[in-house]
Amino acid sequence: MISMYLGAENIALNQAQRDAFRERLRIIGPAEHPQPSELMHWRTRLDGEAVIMRAQFQDADMTMAGLRRLLADTLGIPVAQVTSATAAVTYRTIPSAIVTMTVAGIDQMRFIQFAGSRSTVDQSNIEVLAYLQLNAVAWGDQ
Repeated sequence: MISMYLGAENIALNQAQRDAFRERLRIIGPAEHPQPSELMHWRTRLDGEAVIMRAQFQDADMTMAGLRRLLADTLGIPVAQVTSATAAVTYRTIPSAIVTMTVAGIDQMRFIQFAGSRSTVDQSNIEVLAYLQLNAVAWGDQ
């Protein structure tokens, strides 16, 4: 299990696909947990095309293969049709993995694992806060 902040941004999904994808995202966090902070918490960007989640996730769901499977299941296609590319950006001190998912040569979704998948929740929190500060207007913080 990993507790972290995860960002997801729609690049090319249509409305129905985006709605279906959001429903799949909602269920990857625990349905119950003795610590409320480990349950799925969700914040949507003002344009409705991106979310930031905080939860305790299964390790397998946060791997490249797990994220590819999530998108493939949403689109109803074989996971082999989803490719991914990873980059990294540092918002404050620890690099965050940015994963772009592509189907048939078209970027579909982008994920940000704030402070990476091996960080502590505190490290992830520091990076997501720095990201939000840099993107304050888009997230309604100004």
